[in-house]
Amino acid sequence: MADQSAEFLSQFDLLSSPGTVGLFDHFEMVEVVAFRDGCPAPTNVFTIAVGLENGNPCKAKWLNDKRIRIVGLKDQFCGIYRSLLRVDDLRALSLAPFCPISAG
Repeated sequence: MADQSAEFLSQFDLLSSPGTVGLFDHFEMVEVVAFRDGCPAPTNVFTIAVGLENGNPCKAKWLNDKRIRIVGLKDQFCGIYRSLLRVDDLRALSLAPFCPISAG
């Protein structure tokens, strides 16, 4: 696992270096997360991270007003969460063993 983390950070550092892919300094993160009834911790289902130049900090927020229920998943519901993170902040979060949605 340590080798995978080191490889991830190596690739992240390379791709986030100014001029390699772009000149971005922030990431807009949109995360689809699932909750199980009786379990307070969300499970990440899908994440989209888009690099932005001169990103303006904004408050992280839920994009859906009500929890999304999916037919066939009786005790689960989903939510969509948006946040804007500086490159350094995203790198630091990637080092954490567990990154709860409330970290944003």
